[in-house]
Amino acid sequence: GQALLQALLKALWLARVRDSYLAQVFVDEATDFSAVQLACMAELAHPRVRSWFAAGDFRQRITAHGIRDASQLEWLANTIGLPQELERRAMVTAYRQSLPLRCLAEAMDGRPAGAALSAQVSDVADVADPLPLLKENLASDDVADWISERLEEIEDRSGTTPSIAILVDGDAQVDALAARLKPAVRRHSLSVVGCPGGVSIGEGAFVRVFDVRHIKGLEFEAVFFIGVDALERSMPDLFDRFLYVGVTRAATFLGVTCAGALPTRLDSVRQ
Repeated sequence: GQALLQALLKALWLARVRDSYLAQVFVDEATDFSAVQLACMAELAHPRVRSWFAAGDFRQRITAHGIRDASQLEWLANTIGLPQELERRAMVTAYRQSLPLRCLAEAMDGRPAGAALSAQVSDVADVADPLPLLKENLASDDVADWISERLEEIEDRSGTTPSIAILVDGDAQVDALAARLKPAVRRHSLSVVGCPGGVSIGEGAFVRVFDVRHIKGLEFEAVFFIGVDALERSMPDLFDRFLYVGVTRAATFLGVTCAGALPTRLDSVRQ
């Protein structure tokens, strides 16, 4: 009787393991996870199929423990015992960005294409797309008025109110900036809403304020990135990653502000 009970318990335990397997496993934003975490996710794939997919951009890794290069993927394949070499495919499709913003993103990534695009933009006398803006030494009390003036320029240029996001450093600043913005943008018939935790609230002509930590995967026509010099001080090790993610959320219009001077590590992209 005891042996039968043990066999039954073992069968139930194995059944729970079997029922946990998935036909396919797909991991998005894979570079935010460690190789060990990814290996655990891969073990969810049914052992007879081993169908595991992952997608991610090393330039957008915003965690300190996330995988850093392709060599860690090779470790992953060897560790979980894939029957064949892990197949890797490079996706080269660019973001839906204007030429000047693509130039900035590639220059921030240190790619040679950034320099080529920069020269292309500089050679065009009348660039069709707006250039990104940098505003230094902008006091916190003046941020709302500066953004309001830029929104007026955007409306005059585009003839409509596009999707707009404002990025700040930390959820604690979201509601505070939203409150300061409301009277400043009221004359544009716009509403401002804070989106703590990255929850996108409201529809239509809303100006949405986000913590930069919660905007991966989102896209807006216009983005204002507030206080990047303070962001560098608060997260020096991941600053470049968060800045890259924030900048690439903008499709057409981009404004970057600093309470003081632009961080010296960005001197190469100041132009």
